[in-house]
Amino acid sequence: MNKNAIAVSLLGAAILTGVVIHFAHADADDKPTSQPAVAEKPAEAPADSADADKPAPTDSIQTATLRQGDMSQVINAFGSVTAQPGEVAVFSVPYECRVRHINVTAGQPVEKGDALIDVEPSPAARLSLQEAQINLDAANKDLAQTQQRFDMKLATNSDLLQSQQAVQLAQFRLDNLKQQGLEATGDAHRTLPADSAGLIDKIDVQQGQIVAAGNPLVETIARDQVEVRLGVEPSEMRGLTSGQAVQLFPVSGSDTNPTAGKIRLITQRVNPDTRLVDVFVTPQNTDNLLLEGFTRAELSIGTRKALIAPRQAVLPDEDGYTLFTVKDGKAVKHTVRIGLENDQEVEVIGDDLAAGDTVVIQGNYELDDGMAVATTPAAATPAETKP
Repeated sequence: MNKNAIAVSLLGAAILTGVVIHFAHADADDKPTSQPAVAEKPAEAPADSADADKPAPTDSIQTATLRQGDMSQVINAFGSVTAQPGEVAVFSVPYECRVRHINVTAGQPVEKGDALIDVEPSPAARLSLQEAQINLDAANKDLAQTQQRFDMKLATNSDLLQSQQAVQLAQFRLDNLKQQGLEATGDAHRTLPADSAGLIDKIDVQQGQIVAAGNPLVETIARDQVEVRLGVEPSEMRGLTSGQAVQLFPVSGSDTNPTAGKIRLITQRVNPDTRLVDVFVTPQNTDNLLLEGFTRAELSIGTRKALIAPRQAVLPDEDGYTLFTVKDGKAVKHTVRIGLENDQEVEVIGDDLAAGDTVVIQGNYELDDGMAVATTPAAATPAETKP
């Protein structure tokens, strides 16, 4: 065999050997190895099997501090501005009259002496005056005749006395009508003036109307006799007392400038029209209050020492209310009752709570009893910063 043939044979053998090695490696890569390329680190056993079942700490929890302090519950009541009962001045005349002219309107301020209304006797009243005058004239004539007969011994003392009494009675009736303001001749119209400064509360008649004797024509009230009648739910009556301070807000106005007032009277009945208890409040001033205007009032129905929590800390539950505190990095569930409350805070009542406990106010819906938590203190509320 020459040298060239030997070289070709060696080259072929080398190529065949390389192909075999390549397929051998490919089969080895497709089959799993008995040992991993990198050994995994064994998991550490939990220190406490109970903790292993609890979720990991969360960063979404905010807390506040339970505090002991004075707690007040404020309720809202609605009512209207009205005149104090028994303090309304009613203007009328003691005879039947006709309204000639009305000089004021309801709600108008008036000063002492201002003309309120002009009236004149009705035709029937004028007729009564004329009849009284005619009866007096007839009685005087009868008395004169009886006196003549008596002087002639034709009448008895009893006849004379009876005629004298008839004259006296007729004179009394005529004088009474004149004292009421009726005039027999001329323009008998009459103007009724205000007897003090105040407000026109009501006008009971219309121009041209015939009004019976003694019926109201115009009603006025003094400026300091205005009050607010509120309707309060019977269940919220506890804690209200006469003289208690009240803040009044006109419904149509701004809440930034309330009018201070005090409770004058708490009625002991449910109003059949509103099914609420009427509470009367006397305001310190009436500058912002309009007669018959609607008013909102804020009333405190109780103040006492209490364990106070933010409203967000208390959650409704099937058994009442639930509150979560944090102790040793874990959530503790408490079943509580609530007492007094307002818009920001609530009184919590529970045997296992104390002032200074850390309560959860954000993220408490996600908690379970015993869950590990990572907490973030909330910003202090104004109530918490009080000394």
